[in-house]
Amino acid sequence: MAVAQAKDNLKSLETEKKVNGKKDDEPLQDVDLITLEDIKEQIKYIEKTVSTKEPHYMSRVIRSLVRIKKKLNTNVLIRLVEGYYPNPCQQKTYFLKILPEAMETDITVSPFRPRSAKSNSPLLPEVEVYLHLLLLIFLLGHHHDKQVMECSDL
Repeated sequence: MAVAQAKDNLKSLETEKKVNGKKDDEPLQDVDLITLEDIKEQIKYIEKTVSTKEPHYMSRVIRSLVRIKKKLNTNVLIRLVEGYYPNPCQQKTYFLKILPEAMETDITVSPFRPRSAKSNSPLLPEVEVYLHLLLLIFLLGHHHDKQVMECSDL
């Protein structure tokens, strides 16, 4: 009886997927977009901290690292680097060199453009440190010890 009920549940899930038109990789992209938007919001708080000199915004960013750490992956980091660093930039090539799978994967998703209005202005040092910290957290969490040593020497 339980097997028949499980089969019915599986059939209803399959028909629901067909009706919604979703593929298996779409939820992953949604999680990546949500993570990118979370990081974009945290970077806005960093910029607000710099402009207003109020430290409580920065503490909010630090508290959110636990939540963001769980959602970090190579695709998110590549899109962050592509979105925040300008094209001819030494830090951008450094980040892409350090990421373990960056050279092997092609970015087929639409580029993340968080800085459309400020693309000519230089990146704040605090934002660079935050992006560097996210890279270190990702590398530590995935046990890429050689890349962690290279990244921490910067």
